[in-house]
Amino acid sequence: MTSTEELVYKILSGLPITIVDDINNEIYENPSWELSAPRTTGDYAGSREIGSGNMVTAYNIIYLKNINTEEESMSHFEQLIDNLVEHKLIRRKPEVVRKTFKVIK
Repeated sequence: MTSTEELVYKILSGLPITIVDDINNEIYENPSWELSAPRTTGDYAGSREIGSGNMVTAYNIIYLKNINTEEESMSHFEQLIDNLVEHKLIRRKPEVVRKTFKVIK
């Protein structure tokens, strides 16, 4: 794993941070991704949740490290997420995967 992948994983596996917009009364959640293994310590021991704030922070780190265009940073971030999936550190939430199943009769 590269040092950037390790940094992104540390951010994603840290204390889950949810983004709350008090002005519009909205809560932004991460509907797609979770840790492959539950946390073993801390207040969120047993949780696999990755907060929306963690995802935004990880992306911002990639953007600031690269200082490229937004498209290049997003492409790099998506590649890092794919690599973390390959290393079995994060995964799509099972309920998201089930939605893609097609029932054949």
